[in-house]
Amino acid sequence: MQEENTKIESGLVPCGHAAIPPSMLNQLRLCPGALKMQEGLPYESSPEAVEGTRLHGEVARALNGEEAGDWMDEEQKELVERCVAYAHQVGGEGAKFWTEVKVYVMDGEEEMTHGTCDLAIRRADGSTACIDWKFGRTPVAEIGRNYQLAAYALGCMHRFSASDCDCHIFQPRIHNATHYLFAKPDAIRSNIRHIIEECRSETLTLSAGEEQCRYCKARGKCPAFANRMRSLVANAGRAELLADPETVVRLYEAGKTVKKFLGEIEDALKGFIRQTGECGGYVLQERAGLREVPDIEGCAEALSLYLTSAEFLKCAKVSASGLVDALAGKIQAEAAGGKMTKTEAKRQAQELVEPFVRRAAPTATIARKK
Repeated sequence: MQEENTKIESGLVPCGHAAIPPSMLNQLRLCPGALKMQEGLPYESSPEAVEGTRLHGEVARALNGEEAGDWMDEEQKELVERCVAYAHQVGGEGAKFWTEVKVYVMDGEEEMTHGTCDLAIRRADGSTACIDWKFGRTPVAEIGRNYQLAAYALGCMHRFSASDCDCHIFQPRIHNATHYLFAKPDAIRSNIRHIIEECRSETLTLSAGEEQCRYCKARGKCPAFANRMRSLVANAGRAELLADPETVVRLYEAGKTVKKFLGEIEDALKGFIRQTGECGGYVLQERAGLREVPDIEGCAEALSLYLTSAEFLKCAKVSASGLVDALAGKIQAEAAGGKMTKTEAKRQAQELVEPFVRRAAPTATIARKK
C-alpha cells in the first residue's frame, strides 16, 4: 500500500507568512499541502486535547510547588506524579526548572515559528535539557526527526547560550520515554526553513499517511486521504491478505487514521441526532451509568448491623495516589520547623504506602519497537 500523493497546482494562492506553530512541523514535513488545506477551518478541540491541556497545567503547578486542581481523578493525579518524577530524574540534583517557556526560532530578522516548551531544564553541570509531555496513547517514534522538539531545542539553546539540548518526550499513560541530543542549530534551522518554504510553494503536495493525517482538520475534503480510504476498503475484505505479516502491518498503520476519522463521523452523527432527535433513521440509546457509593462512611454506618468492618472493607477500594496525597499533607504539616518540601513529603508518604500497593495485571498495546 503506497503513500497517496496529490499535486495541487491551480486555483490556490500561497498562504503568506502566517506563523506556523512547532506542533505542525512534523505534519507539514510529510504533507506540505496540509497547511493550505486546513486554512480557514475552525479548530475543534477534542475531550482528549482539553484534558491534555489541563494536565500540562497541573504538571507545571506541581513543579512550581503550587496546589493541584481539584478536578483530577486518581488516574490523572498519578499521571502528573509520573511527569514530576521524570522531570527530577532528567534534571538531577541541583537542576533549575522553567515551565511553559516561550521559544522563538528566527531566520535572521524573520520569525519562522514560535511555541511553548513544556519544561526547560538547566542542570547543575551547565547542560541544557527540555521535556515535552504527551498524554495520549500513541507512542512517539523517531524522536530525532521530531521537528516540534527540534524547534524547542533551538529555543532552549538560544536561551541558555548552549550548543546542544537533551530533548525528551515523556508519555506517562503508556510509560514511554524517549530522548535525543539535538546539536548543530544551523542545520536544524535550515531544515525548518525548508519545511516552511515547501508549505508556501504555489505547487503544494498532499501525501496521506498515518502520522500526517492523524490530527489533520482537512481529511473530509482531502483527495489524498480519500484515495487512501478507498485503497484500504478495497483490501480489507480479502481475508487471505491477513495471513501476510507485511500486509497486516500496512493495513494496521493505514487503519489507525481511518479509525480515528470514523470516530469523528460517529461524533458528528450524534450531534445531528441531539439537534433533531433522529438522523437518517438513527436515534441515541442511553444506558444507565455505573453505580457509585460516594458516602462510604455513611454507608458503612448504615450497614454496620449486618456487616462487620472487615467484611465491609473487603468490598471497598483504596486510592493509592489519594492515600499518598493525604499522608504527605500530614507529614509536611507535622515536619519539624515546617520546612519540609511537598516533594519530600510525598516521597516519604510513597515509601510508607508502597508495601501495601498492588498493581493490576498489565495490559498489552501495540507500540513501535525502540
